[in-house]
Amino acid sequence: MKLTQNNNNQIEDKQNNQENKEYIELLQNCVHYLLLQLEKSDIEVQFQPEFLENIFDFDFGNVNNKAHHISQLTKAINNLQYQQNLKQQNQIKYCQEKITILQQHINHANNINTELMMQLSITNEKNVKLVRELSEKQNKIQEITIQQQIVNMDENSMRIEIDVPQFKENIQNLIWNENKLLNK
Repeated sequence: MKLTQNNNNQIEDKQNNQENKEYIELLQNCVHYLLLQLEKSDIEVQFQPEFLENIFDFDFGNVNNKAHHISQLTKAINNLQYQQNLKQQNQIKYCQEKITILQQHINHANNINTELMMQLSITNEKNVKLVRELSEKQNKIQEITIQQQIVNMDENSMRIEIDVPQFKENIQNLIWNENKLLNK
């Protein structure tokens, strides 16, 4: 009976050792995986130096107090995951704040652009109106100038017509006076 109990104890110890080994390997892989993902500065900030030395120099096969070390490793892994999650959340929050600020700048720029486009449209309409008015005034000035030239030509013609008979009369008077002087 003792032999059977010893055999059962040995089998149970082997199973416990196997389970502990598998669990330790899993934790070891987790720790190494997490440590590989971190930069050295992150590791130094999050853990005490002596704890890190224990992890790197730790012989997982010869553990006297497995529960204590497994608990420490679990806490370290949980702390590391918490720190990484916190860091990611802070980065996400920072990026969201930057996106919000950029969106506000874009909205402000769009509002300014819309206002400038409206002002440009109004200015273009005013320019078209002014060009039209200027063209009309220029046409009126040309028309008035042409009419004035026609009036001036008519007046000059009349003067010429009026002055020609006077000129003829003056010439005749001169000729008559000359003849008179010659006859004397």
